[in-house]
Amino acid sequence: MKILTTAQIQQWDKYTIENEPINSYDLMERAAGILWERILEEHDTLLHSGKPLYIFCGMGNNGGDGLSIGRMARQSGINALIYMVFYSDTLSPDCDRNYRLLEDSGDIMPLCHSNDLPEITQGSVVIDAIFGIGLNKYPDEFTESVIRHINLSDTYRIAVDIPSGLFADIATEGDAIVKASVTYTFQTPKLAFFLAQNGGYVGKWEVLDIGLHSAYIQELDTDYYYLTKDHICSLLKTRKKFSHKGDYGHALLAAGSKGKIGAAALAGKACIRSGAGLVTMMIPECGYSVIQVSVPEVMVITDDHSDYLTFSNHLNLSQYNAIGIGPGLGMNPETQNFLREVFIQMPMRSAPSIVLDADALNLIAADMETRKLLPENAILTPHPKELERLIGKTSDEWQRLLTAQTFARENKVYIVLKGAHTQIITPYGETWFNTTGNPGMATAGMGDVLTGVLTGLLGQGYTPLQACLIGVFWHGLAGDIYAKKYFGEEETLIASDVIACMPKALKEIRGNSNPLL
Repeated sequence: MKILTTAQIQQWDKYTIENEPINSYDLMERAAGILWERILEEHDTLLHSGKPLYIFCGMGNNGGDGLSIGRMARQSGINALIYMVFYSDTLSPDCDRNYRLLEDSGDIMPLCHSNDLPEITQGSVVIDAIFGIGLNKYPDEFTESVIRHINLSDTYRIAVDIPSGLFADIATEGDAIVKASVTYTFQTPKLAFFLAQNGGYVGKWEVLDIGLHSAYIQELDTDYYYLTKDHICSLLKTRKKFSHKGDYGHALLAAGSKGKIGAAALAGKACIRSGAGLVTMMIPECGYSVIQVSVPEVMVITDDHSDYLTFSNHLNLSQYNAIGIGPGLGMNPETQNFLREVFIQMPMRSAPSIVLDADALNLIAADMETRKLLPENAILTPHPKELERLIGKTSDEWQRLLTAQTFARENKVYIVLKGAHTQIITPYGETWFNTTGNPGMATAGMGDVLTGVLTGLLGQGYTPLQACLIGVFWHGLAGDIYAKKYFGEEETLIASDVIACMPKALKEIRGNSNPLL
């Protein structure tokens, strides 16, 4: 699904008004009505606790949404206290219309100075409708005091479209931003929702379809997308009845060093679980027995050196459809030579598909000559610190994303930046954000499993982009299924649990199974 900029969303509103057709006020009323229905559905107990509902409205269209919600709340018999935050001289036309409907009945309270701020009842619900996605400058001192007052209240906070004070598609500095418990956003998530630095402000988020004209987005070009189950399902291949293991590729995993053979084992098991027809593991001699026992489905090549990988056995890469390098690899100089020799061989292969993770990335970052040999279309899977070693330090996550995009374009590689909403950055300027996974996956071995999955998918003939999209979504969903199975106890999740849940996750993607059964 597409993620749009503020300008594109505003243009979408305009397109809908002109082509549905519908006037802007009625579109505002429709959006507010859909949002209010969702709030009632999800938070009925809180709203009927006997405590007031506090609604803080700004002077633009986001404030107009809030005023409309306040009117609907009162019509539902809820004690809604509606406050108008006056931070400029004029209201937007549609906001003004809603303001006058409430002003005539005396149902709205103006806030003009810090000493006007109301006492907010503990345990109540606050709806934030001060600023919307059109915000392009930092709040003034008074409005900042309103936002801080809301944040200091012991309440459940609901943001309308976007938390007030947060910029939708550029970096936001400071903390004069409403810390929402949940954000209900219209039609499409905003780019800011996918950056970790904003997680404490956005809270949980949910997209509400307010009926903007579908023809506009179908024709629209964008550089940002987020993953959905339907899209991933459309990418999956179906196995033919009379196929054999040779039809599903031969993947090579080069991994492990003394003390880190477990990383290689996790990658190998995930690779075979992802559907690769054949998997060969190249490991140092010290890991031979471990791999043969823990992953009997794979074949094993051992390096002449006992503790780490070298290029001593002159590996022939032409027989493999995909290669994964990195889990538990170590940073030995001879391993650096091994990686460099693999890169030198890559152009001679007919289908260069390679995944680089962990110490493979650290070896690339540590040696410019190795970096110059980086194969085109390689998939790099760094966590934030590994990415920093490759691209340098950046001032914030937005700048990091832009710098990573430049690196991907210049080196013609794919970057899978691991974390909440893992970012898949392509050589063509596109960035995809994942929507599966949970904090329980912040534990050792998860990246090794992902490397195995990506390598297995590449081996089966998926393109690098398809492998990234499917692999990241599938990997995260398997973690989510484990968390659901154990009632949300994410702390108990370990990497091998993700591998065990991959079959259920795949069935859920295909839509033919209850993932909890």
